[in-house]
Amino acid sequence: MDRPMVSKEEYTNHRKLATHIESLYDEIDKLAKKKPTDKITPLISRKVNHVIVKLKEIVSDDDFLDAIKTLPVEGDLYRFDETLVTLGELRSIMDKQWRSDEFENYRISIGKRHDFQILK
Repeated sequence: MDRPMVSKEEYTNHRKLATHIESLYDEIDKLAKKKPTDKITPLISRKVNHVIVKLKEIVSDDDFLDAIKTLPVEGDLYRFDETLVTLGELRSIMDKQWRSDEFENYRISIGKRHDFQILK
């Protein structure tokens, strides 16, 4: 019996996006530690919005996904600590998908038996 698994393209897209989210999280974390209540810039809002949109394109079956909205790019911008919470939610969604049976079955099929999410 065939076990359900993601395609190579889905796996690759997930890896690329997870790595991008992780990098963005790390950078915002550094800034949030220095000045957590400072507002982010429109550029940072656009970068976070880009990963939110991409995540919603590749993940459709997460209970918390509909609660994540794109950030404003003008006016009342998010603070660094709020942005970090949003990025943390994105990481969590990606991690749940990574640990799903479909991803595990694909990793086994290509001989990658690790289940580490972060590719550092």
